[in-house]
Amino acid sequence: MRFKQVKISIFSLFLLAIFVGCFLGFAQIAQALGISPPWVINHQLLRGSHFEKTVYITQGTPEDLLHAVAEINVPENIKSWITLKPGNEFTIPLVKLFPVTIAIDVPSDAKLGGYGGEIRITTQPETKEGESSVSIGVGVAIE
Repeated sequence: MRFKQVKISIFSLFLLAIFVGCFLGFAQIAQALGISPPWVINHQLLRGSHFEKTVYITQGTPEDLLHAVAEINVPENIKSWITLKPGNEFTIPLVKLFPVTIAIDVPSDAKLGGYGGEIRITTQPETKEGESSVSIGVGVAIE
């Protein structure tokens, strides 16, 4: 009977070693990405006004240049009011904070009302010429 207990204990230790080895032996790389602040709100825009707000894309530990693509998801009638600086496609360098300025130009003939939407920025590591890889894109959303 004592032999069975030792056998079970050795088997349990073996399973524990495999479980721990999976987390320690196979490093997984995850790109940490965030946005601060995650919204652009202004309740006092008037016809003919110009408004700018800078948000910052934050990276945990930047290891690769990131190719970013912004998609502006707003009603079609206000899409032309919104521009992004540095543009709708850009490269995020190896920095922890990268500024993106959202500029809103309200036309002088705009209808009064409340407008909303979001800007989605998705990123992928840039690949060098001749290099191929599979990667998972990470993104952020600005309301």
